Amino acid sequence: MELNSHRANRLPSLHRIGRGSLLALLAALPSVAAVAQTALPAVIVEGASRAARPAAKAVTETDVASPDASSAGQSASGQARRAAPRATQQAAPDGGSQAGGGGQSSTQAGEAAASQATSAGDLLSNQGTATTVITGEQMRDQQVRAPVEALRGIPGVVVGRTGGFAGVSQVRIRGAEGNHTTVLVDGVEANNPGDGEFDFSNLVGGEEISRVEVLRGPQSGLYGSGAIGGVINIVTKSGKGPLTLTTRAEAGSFNTKDAATVLSGGNDKAWGLIGIQTRKTDGFNISPIGRERDGSQTTSSVMKGGFSPLEGLTFDGFLRHTAKRGNRDEENFSVPGVLVQQTDAPSRFSSDLWVGSLEAKLSLFGGAWVQSVRGERRAIVNDDLSANPAFAPFESYERYRANAETYRYTSTLRLDTPGVPQVRHFLTGLIEQKHEGFVQRTYDAIDHERKTRSLVGEVRGEYWNSLFLSGSMRLDDNDVFGEFTTWRTSASLKVPGTPVRLHSSYGTGVKFATLFEQYGRVPNFFTPNPNLRPETAKGWDAGVELTMLGGAAVIDATWFDGELKDKIRGINGGSTVANIVGVSTRQGLELSGRLMPLPGVTIGAGYTWLEALEPSGQAELRRPQNSARVDVGYKFDRERAHVGLAAVYNGSLIDEALRASKPFVFPLTAERVMLKDYWLVSATASYKLTSSVEVYARAENVIDQRYQEVYGFQTPGAAVYGGVRITLQDIATAGKSP
Repeated sequence: MELNSHRANRLPSLHRIGRGSLLALLAALPSVAAVAQTALPAVIVEGASRAARPAAKAVTETDVASPDASSAGQSASGQARRAAPRATQQAAPDGGSQAGGGGQSSTQAGEAAASQATSAGDLLSNQGTATTVITGEQMRDQQVRAPVEALRGIPGVVVGRTGGFAGVSQVRIRGAEGNHTTVLVDGVEANNPGDGEFDFSNLVGGEEISRVEVLRGPQSGLYGSGAIGGVINIVTKSGKGPLTLTTRAEAGSFNTKDAATVLSGGNDKAWGLIGIQTRKTDGFNISPIGRERDGSQTTSSVMKGGFSPLEGLTFDGFLRHTAKRGNRDEENFSVPGVLVQQTDAPSRFSSDLWVGSLEAKLSLFGGAWVQSVRGERRAIVNDDLSANPAFAPFESYERYRANAETYRYTSTLRLDTPGVPQVRHFLTGLIEQKHEGFVQRTYDAIDHERKTRSLVGEVRGEYWNSLFLSGSMRLDDNDVFGEFTTWRTSASLKVPGTPVRLHSSYGTGVKFATLFEQYGRVPNFFTPNPNLRPETAKGWDAGVELTMLGGAAVIDATWFDGELKDKIRGINGGSTVANIVGVSTRQGLELSGRLMPLPGVTIGAGYTWLEALEPSGQAELRRPQNSARVDVGYKFDRERAHVGLAAVYNGSLIDEALRASKPFVFPLTAERVMLKDYWLVSATASYKLTSSVEVYARAENVIDQRYQEVYGFQTPGAAVYGGVRITLQDIATAGKSP
């Protein structure tokens, strides 16, 4: 949905055949499980599958199963070592600082990874889905303080921020809307149930992040409503490994202060992690005129852990809370005939986001049959005080709460082929129920609710470590919109005897109208539409990847094409929303490359050409036709020193602005405006004084570009920051119960 950006801080029975066949499959699992002989591999990119997988052994502070285990290949032998460069092959465009991979460095970790039936190097090369993985080490090398910044410029992804550092940050994938991206945090959907989006400004720091997986293309066949553009899966460290304390503090431009502390430790019997990160800044003036700064403070805390009382039985849980407080400006409606921009105002907003889950997992027959039961909850409360000078001395206060609870049973069975160990299949069944609620306390105070019951079936096949196939189908029964069936299939083929890998996928998607679109209201500005129809989509992609120089050079080219029907869009100057008749089209080309020309040097590059058109043939809003990123990283002095340079290009794009024909006459008229292209260049440097103490510095927007991501909102100029990171680790606790 396209809502006017200047309001962003204020808006807050199953299919018979499918049910019978899937329940029959689940009932047959115990009898079929006896054919399994080896453990289900834990090295699948998590976001690309709904499979329940056994937890990896606790040998390091990060999960062996993570894609950044590729660095473990440096100390492992055989297949894992040879494949190590491939495990980060598509991660290059988002971080050139990946000297050999991500966050693991233990010999034990490498041996554990090598012992898996599928090597760590197959993490991405066995995915037909176009995937990018950004490791936690990459983000720490780049000194990313808002993880959304690491997403800028990677293939198929566009980032847009409204307002200051705590302003709403949207991510669009392949020309889709911001609420067409499903965001998972440790496997739990974190999108706001009210507006359907995930505000990436709710993520600060990143000390606890193990990796970020970006899956492009319709994923509703796996993840249901909302995953039209793709899925972003944020995986945090499990806490397993030696008792480790990491603390970081920095200061810099805009009177910014940033600090984080993370404590973790555990083994395969019990493990845990607790962390808190906060960022406070005076900010900058988001209004094109005036001198008032719009400051903010964001604090994020996380607790997670688990235990295994019996072999094959584990219990896991996590809870994350983000509190965001900030100042914002207001629209100037009082001047007729002039496009509305922000003007200085004492308005302010706050947001509290809670995401959590509890899971019990049972692994039987040596990991051949894995079952899990999981409960999830997310809730957000948004408050806004509007003090528009145009309406002084009157003020308005708005509050809404949105929440969602999900209960899920997942069962995964691996079928081996006797006598042919290179061939195996994985069957997954999932039963899910989701309950969503929305109440606008300052409007009607009515609890609006809806439920969705879902069945998912997934089949994956692996053949001679060359051909990888997957297919999934999902049946969603929503008590408001009815039944929808979506599906997805993908294939990856490593052509024997060549450096070529072919990959392709095809999928369908659905997006139910958001609760705010149906029931939310901003008096005099926005009226809901309870008669909206769901948006539906389909899309395919096909690509070729070349691996050369023994894995030191990898390039990939992917073409994608998609359609969206019944697009929900703001009309009448954004005063309400409606389904647009016709088909919106998206097509484009994604290029990525990675090169390690010298020891310690990594060069990554990515480019996207996108054509996203509305049914009328006009360009979609806020989708640049061209975007790119280049990263260069160099580690030296026995990897104690690191320097990096990143350049992100965002091409010109169309946005929508409002104009008042007369002072305070609503609704306003909407006009299309062009925002110019821009480059964002950043530089980083760090040095480890000891094994425990690291100092660092970075410069952002080095060339001091003046640009707008959203019409009427200014952006920050050049800035510098510096700080220190201290890591204390008790090696004696490795392998011991906490």
